[in-house]
Amino acid sequence: MIKRFLFTGFICLLFNTSFSQTISSQRKEDLNIKKFHTTIVSLNSPEDAVSIPIRSISVVDVRPDSVAIGFYQLFKRDPRFILTQTGFRTESEQYINKYVHCSKSDSFSVIMVLKKFWISTDVHKFDNRKLQDIEEDTSKQISLSLFTNIEFYLSKDSGYYALYRFDSVFSADIKVAIDIAGNTIKIAGNKPRSFAELMIQDALKTSLSKLKTTDWKWNAIVSSKRRFTWHEIETHEHKVFEIPVLKDNLLTPGVYLTFEEFKFNRPSITEFEITKDKLNDFIYVKQSDGRQISLVDVWGYCDSSNQIFIRSNHNFFRLQRRQNAFYIYGSNQTIHEIINRQWGGVPPTNGSPGIPGGSSKSDDYTLLLKPFQLDWESGKLY
Repeated sequence: MIKRFLFTGFICLLFNTSFSQTISSQRKEDLNIKKFHTTIVSLNSPEDAVSIPIRSISVVDVRPDSVAIGFYQLFKRDPRFILTQTGFRTESEQYINKYVHCSKSDSFSVIMVLKKFWISTDVHKFDNRKLQDIEEDTSKQISLSLFTNIEFYLSKDSGYYALYRFDSVFSADIKVAIDIAGNTIKIAGNKPRSFAELMIQDALKTSLSKLKTTDWKWNAIVSSKRRFTWHEIETHEHKVFEIPVLKDNLLTPGVYLTFEEFKFNRPSITEFEITKDKLNDFIYVKQSDGRQISLVDVWGYCDSSNQIFIRSNHNFFRLQRRQNAFYIYGSNQTIHEIINRQWGGVPPTNGSPGIPGGSSKSDDYTLLLKPFQLDWESGKLY
C-alpha cells in the first residue's frame, strides 16, 4: 500500500548553517556511520483528536535500530541521522495518546508494535543506463520516503489478539532545497512544523484510521481470533534477529551469492579476488582450468578482517552495524557532471590586439553517495 502526498508551493526554506559542510574525498565505503551528523525532531501536540472506545494505546518498538527514525542527505552534503529528543517510542506514544481519547476505561487496550518506521531520501532513483547515455544531472528535486510497518494487537486480561497490520510508504517529491528536519514550515496559520514532523504525524494518524473508523465489537473479535501471550508475541517479533550473522562472534570470509547466505553466515565461495576502481568493482573466481572469471550476480562478501560488503550500483560498500541494523554509505545512482571553465584573455596594450580568452569543457561520471539501511525482510537497501 503506497500513499503519496505532495508538499509544494509553500516550501522555500534555506539550509541550516550547521548543515553546510560538504563530504570530503575519502574512499567511498569508508565513511563511518559514527561520523554522521544528527538532527533532532519533536512531535508537537496534534491539532485535532479522535475518540475510540478502548482503555488505552501503548507503543512497543521492535525495529532493528530503536535509536533513529531515519536519515537524509541533500545533494552532496553530509548525511544525517534523524532522532527524536526522548526516543521515538516515548514520543510517538505521547503523541498518539494526545490524538486519541480513550473513552472506555473497562474495555480492551491496543498495542502498536513498530516493526519499521524509517525516513530516507531518493531511495527510488535507480539508474541502470549505460554511462554514455547519462546526461548532466541538473535536477533539484528530492524524493523523500517514510517506510512503515506497524502491527496492531488487542489485549485484555493477559490475552493478546491480532487486529491488523499497517504496511505503507509515504512519499513526497520536494522541488526546492530545504532542510527537511531542521527548519520549520508554517501552514495556514497553524503552529510551525518541520517537514519530517509533518510526515511522521501523517503516518501515525493514518495507521490508526482503521481503528477509529471501524465499529469494533471487541468480544466478537476476541472469540474469533487466536489468543497469544505477550511472550509469544515478543518471540515472534524478535525471531528475525535470531540469525547467525547477528549472533556469531566470527564471520566466515567468502562471497555471498544470496541474502540467505549472508543471514546464515554461509558464503558459498571462499576463494576469490576483488578489484576496485572509481565506478565498478569486480569479484574474480579461479576456475579448475586456471581461468579467472568475473561473478555478475553477487549479493556481497565478507573479507578476512570480518568486514561485510554489499553490492549496489556495480560497487561494493561496507555494511556497518548498529544494534540489529546494518547501514552503508553507498550509491544506487551514477551521475554525469559537466564542468565548463572559462579564463580571461590578455588585454591589448600599446596597439597590440591582445589575446582572446578561452574556455574548456570536461565531463565526469561519479557515484552519488548517500546513506541506506538494510531491509531484513528483502535484503535490499532503503
